[in-house]
This record gives sequence, C-alpha cells and structure tokens, in this order.
Amino acid sequence: MFPLPVLQESRRTSDAPLVIGIRWNLAFVKLELKFMFQMYNINLSYPSQDREEAMEFRDLEVFVAVVRTRSFTRAAELSFCTQPAVSLAVRRLEKELGTILVERRRRGVEPTGAGRILMEHASELLGRRDSLRWEISRWAGLEKGELRIGTTDAVSQYLLPSVYRTFRKRYPGVSLWVTVEASAPLARRALSGECDLVVLTFPPPVSGLRTWDLAEEALVVVVSPSHPLGKRRRISPETLSGEIMIGYPMGSVTRGEIDRALQDVGAAPRVEMELGAPEAMKRLVEVGLGFAVLPERLVRDETRRGRLVQLSVRGFTLVRRLGFATSPSRQLTPAAREFMQLAWKRLKTPAKRSPSEQSARIA
Repeated sequence: MFPLPVLQESRRTSDAPLVIGIRWNLAFVKLELKFMFQMYNINLSYPSQDREEAMEFRDLEVFVAVVRTRSFTRAAELSFCTQPAVSLAVRRLEKELGTILVERRRRGVEPTGAGRILMEHASELLGRRDSLRWEISRWAGLEKGELRIGTTDAVSQYLLPSVYRTFRKRYPGVSLWVTVEASAPLARRALSGECDLVVLTFPPPVSGLRTWDLAEEALVVVVSPSHPLGKRRRISPETLSGEIMIGYPMGSVTRGEIDRALQDVGAAPRVEMELGAPEAMKRLVEVGLGFAVLPERLVRDETRRGRLVQLSVRGFTLVRRLGFATSPSRQLTPAAREFMQLAWKRLKTPAKRSPSEQSARIA
C-alpha cells in the first residue's frame, strides 16, 4: 500500500565503497491517513510543525506497542523507555494527526477509530522498513567477504553443486570455502564458529545448535544386477539377514538410522565394510561386494541405466532429514542467509522470504 522510500547512492571517490543513504519520509503516511479518516468522517488537521515535531518511526513503534499491550507501562518496558516517554510519543502523533488515537478504559488502553486506522498502516510501514533494512544489509554484505560452508560428502556431491554455482555467479566477490566431513565434526565446527553454516543429517549429533530444516530424502536398498538378489525386486526382511552390507561408519547419524530401521523389520545383515563416502559405497555395490542403503537421488542414474537394482524390502521405509545448523551465539551473515535461500529454492523447500521466517530451533 505504501511506496518504498527512495534510495540515494553516492561515491566519495572512484574506488570508495558504495555509501547508501536512506531518507525516511513519512509525508505519504499523512496523505493516506487523511484520506482514510475522511472516509470514516473523522476530522483531521495538520498544524504547522518543525523538523523535531515530524512523525518518526520511533513514535510509531511506541504507538504500536501501546495498542498491542493495551498498556502504557508494558509498552514502556517493551520499548526500553520510560512511561512518560511513551505518553509523549503518543501525544506527538495525536498532535500531528490532529485527533485522539487512544483512550484509557477500565480494561486497559483502547485505540479510537483513528487509532485503529493508524495501527493498521503503522504495522505495515514498520514491516516494510524492516524488510528494506534487511535487503540493504544483505546487499552490503554480499559485495565482498567469505562464506565458510561445511557439508557431508553426499550432500556436497548431489544436492549442493548447483547452489554453489549459482552463489558464485551472483556474488563473485564472496569467497566460498567448503569443508566436507561427517555430521559429528561438522556440528562441532558450527558450534565453535569455524564454519558460518553447515548442512548435516538430523538429528544433529551434538546439542545446542540452532537449526533449520532443508530437505528430506528417501534411502533405498540397492544391489548389483550380478548379486544373488539382483534378479528380485521384492524381498522379505529376513532375506537380508546374513547378507553382506556395505555401511556407513559406526557412530554416524545415518548409520544409526539405517541400523534401527533394519532391526525394526527383523533384518540382520553382516556389515563387513564401512565407508564414509557414499560414492565409494555405490561403486563397491556395483561390483557385487554386497548391498547398501543409500539416498535414492544418489543411485537414481545407476538404477535407470541398469547398473544397480533397487530392492523393495517389505515393511522397510527410511527417510532422513537434512538441515542447516549454526552456533546460537553467532549472527547469520548476509552471505549465509542468501546461501540458505538459494538452497531452499533449489530443493523446492516451502518458500520462505528470509531465514528469520523459516522457523529455527535449538537442537
């Protein structure tokens, strides 16, 4: 409803960093309010004012706090100011708009008709201001710098390459450093701040991380066409008992999930090889050394080409969750936020306008 403020750009010298000045002019708010008040037959006048009396964002913030809490005292606490300062802010708005905005009643402070109109428009205006601030900070933080990403082997191979490419193309001034490790050391790097952002398997192997969901992926049982089970498509869980499984390392999050899922359906394979690289696991399965439980996306091409066979095991289903994690004591950098948004878009995660709106948890 409101037009965005004008951004004014200037350079002090040819090689000086871009300086952005934002002039917040609220004159358009008064025009909108005047029109709305006239619709409700509310008399609105604008007494002459100097610069100090002009409508300010701070006054609008305080007014919104008063209406939401229905209390001048509570609004003062939320606004980190004194109660007289809250009263003064409301009076300034009333003086500028020429009408009463709130009334004190037994049940608390209530907005008048004019106050309800101002509340609606002020909330939208403050939201636009916050959005613009975030956009400007994102722009300023993506001109140069670095982003340190940590990720697991499989995710870095088949989920994130296109995100890396898009990020580098859009922000060539930001150096992208990628560390590939298992989830446990990645979680420790996130907690220590060595990585700005990590992508790992949930649930995180250590506690205290701030996390966001990224994607879910199905894990499937695959064998070589030359394997004794390669001629079959559907098998019972007991058929896997005693068979050699090429597994993830003991103690890893994914290995724990696979072991529990197999145990739940009564399958008891023999794990004779453990590897932390899913691509290597896939190659060992291809030459007939055993079966493996791998991400469906990772083996999709091989099963389509006939180099691997996907088995349907009765009762066996396994979906693992992937997500972002950071230290709760560190603020997300603009580069990290942008990387998260690109990954959500690439993986078709339900759209979020910013990481702050994608519900974060402490895990």
